[in-house]
Amino acid sequence: MLYAAREIKAKDGSTVILRNADVQDAAALLEQAKAIGYEQAELEVVADNTRAIALYESLGFSVCGRLPNNMKYSDGTYADALFMVKPL
Repeated sequence: MLYAAREIKAKDGSTVILRNADVQDAAALLEQAKAIGYEQAELEVVADNTRAIALYESLGFSVCGRLPNNMKYSDGTYADALFMVKPL
C-alpha cells in the first residue's frame, strides 16, 4: 500500500509509505517493491485530492474503484475514496 504518511516503509517491506516525497523517490520505492517480488501496488486517496491523484497517475497508477462517503469529517460532511492500482 502507498500512504500519505511520514514513514518511508515498514521494516518487513509490506507497506511503502510516502509524504512530500518527489516523484523520483516514489518511483524508486515502487521499483524496489518490484525487485523484492511485489506484483502490484495499491492505494486509497480522497476523491477530491487532485494533487495526490495527479502524482499517483504520474507514477502509473489508475483508478480502479470508488467508495462513496468513505470518510466523515468533523463538520458532518463526507468524502468519497478512490482506489488506485499499478501493476509492477
